[in-house]
Amino acid sequence: MKILPKGPLLRIEDNNIDNLNSFSADLTGSEKIENLEDLNVLASKDTPRSTNDSISYHLIQEEFKQCTDLRDVFSLLTKCTKITPNIALGAIERIYDLEKGGNLFLPTNENIHMNFAKGAILEKLLKVVMKTEDTQTILNVLKTTSSIMEPHKHKFCDELFLRVIENKLTVEQLCDFAMFLMKHNNQQKYSETIDKLWVGFVDKEKEINENNIVQVFSVLPGLKVSKRTILALLEQKLSELWSKIRVPAMQDIFNIFLIEKYFSLQSFAVLGHWLYINIHALNDDELLDVITKFTRLKYTDHQVEAAVEKFLKHRVSKIKSQVLLIEDHFGSLEHFYRFLVNKVLHN
Repeated sequence: MKILPKGPLLRIEDNNIDNLNSFSADLTGSEKIENLEDLNVLASKDTPRSTNDSISYHLIQEEFKQCTDLRDVFSLLTKCTKITPNIALGAIERIYDLEKGGNLFLPTNENIHMNFAKGAILEKLLKVVMKTEDTQTILNVLKTTSSIMEPHKHKFCDELFLRVIENKLTVEQLCDFAMFLMKHNNQQKYSETIDKLWVGFVDKEKEINENNIVQVFSVLPGLKVSKRTILALLEQKLSELWSKIRVPAMQDIFNIFLIEKYFSLQSFAVLGHWLYINIHALNDDELLDVITKFTRLKYTDHQVEAAVEKFLKHRVSKIKSQVLLIEDHFGSLEHFYRFLVNKVLHN
């Protein structure tokens, strides 16, 4: 495909760029530009594909950041015998950055030809990205702030949702997709799509673990009609995983319950049991935070009270938090904690 009315021929076809005799002939500083294809094999063979793709994408981004103008970008592309989706996306984002920074302006005699080349190459690069089988690349497209990509994001959103139906996204990718939709829920298409993601989370139920359950909880505020379905799933997973969930993660789960103003005897009993079993792992600030959240949730039980008593028995001599100096007001730390624990009974 001829894109320059004069001069050298640059072609992208079936992900290949032919004729290296593009604008690189008079390029300054081209010695620093490497072969991008090498970046696709830097990760270890033992590295999972999703991790490998992520590493490759970020390395490619760094390589394109060396390009100081449009000719650099074109020259770097011509060094590749195959344009992968990650390379295409990296090139698109760099073109956007250069345009935003005002670095695309060229001498008048080159400007027309270069702009014509830019339009044709961008069109081809977009097609390469859209056809990718790498779901993470599509997610990267949604996350980019590039105005070049903005008009195409609805199509990428449709493609991602098809992959959700086909059970091709990981739990983490589902959460990333959901967070994008939540962030842009002022657009009807995105606000309608997020409630359809329940099918993906249900399909991936076995892959929800102690490391990603908080991410799934974080999706709840963005849901409407499917919220009860995801809540039921999360209550079940919480009852299975509670013993493996660390203190910061459980604090985040408390926060989601508060945001949602959700009351669940089943889940709160699990949280109380978690507190009792893990009381040794909490410092005084963390305990104060958890007890305060139980109070705001208007919940207490014998396990919560027993946990506080256990904490006082083993830690009272080591408590250092300035927050707990309010014992002067209550008479003793024990009275203070009992006030927090029992406050719900008087509300």
